[in-house]
Amino acid sequence: MGSWVSRVQREGLPPAISFTTYGGGVAISTSEDPLLGPAHGSWALAGERAYDTTLERILRGEEGAVSGTRRVRLRITVDASLDSYLAEGLREDLDFAGNVVDSGRLLSRATRISVQPVA
Repeated sequence: MGSWVSRVQREGLPPAISFTTYGGGVAISTSEDPLLGPAHGSWALAGERAYDTTLERILRGEEGAVSGTRRVRLRITVDASLDSYLAEGLREDLDFAGNVVDSGRLLSRATRISVQPVA
């Protein structure tokens, strides 16, 4: 639980910041792509330090008009320190009828945002 900075394993993309809750909620407040909005979703325990996560966000075309949604399904594995994780999964772009129009594999690494004391 908590807030994390994640970096998708593709050159040149800025990090995303996510927030997970004890109740199973997830929100991503920044995006790796200016044509995507915030993402919202949920997570469930999948094993020791492993979680399955599904996120959805609005997808926009190059002109900025809403063109569908992006669904991301991830398996997150938290390391033994509990301060970083590896996420592997699938991205699916859906049209308004729910048909997959594009997809790809995802890999990202994240680190927990920790308190930085004021000097």
